[in-house]
Amino acid sequence: MSIERDTTNQTASAGSTVRSSNQQTGGEYTDSHCHLYDTRGADLDQVIDDARAAGVTTMINVGCDATTTAAAIDIANRYDGIYATAGLHPHDAIDGVATITEFIGRPKVIAVGECGLDWFPDLSLVDLFIGIFTRSNVPNPA
Repeated sequence: MSIERDTTNQTASAGSTVRSSNQQTGGEYTDSHCHLYDTRGADLDQVIDDARAAGVTTMINVGCDATTTAAAIDIANRYDGIYATAGLHPHDAIDGVATITEFIGRPKVIAVGECGLDWFPDLSLVDLFIGIFTRSNVPNPA
């Protein structure tokens, strides 16, 4: 899998959007949403090298549930410039927030991700998801 910089759209061919972190930084980009634990068979080191060659200096590796959050953290711990989110995708909301709270506050975990409401018909249980996050006591790591 190679990533080619498209300066017109600022998108990467691997499917992630890259946005300029600062127009004055000389082409440094942050991929604000990637899933590096799922390279679709490509070599992880090569994917990261290709992204860096295209000017991506920071990557936010987004977990979708407890298993992928653990994988995202593992990758973030092995590479500079890569961070993770503790994630609970709406499709996995039935698993509950308790499945990801242990990851919140860990080094290199910089956000809770994949937790927006997914209004795609018949794929997410929106009412369940709202209820789970409304009733949850998610710890504040600060």
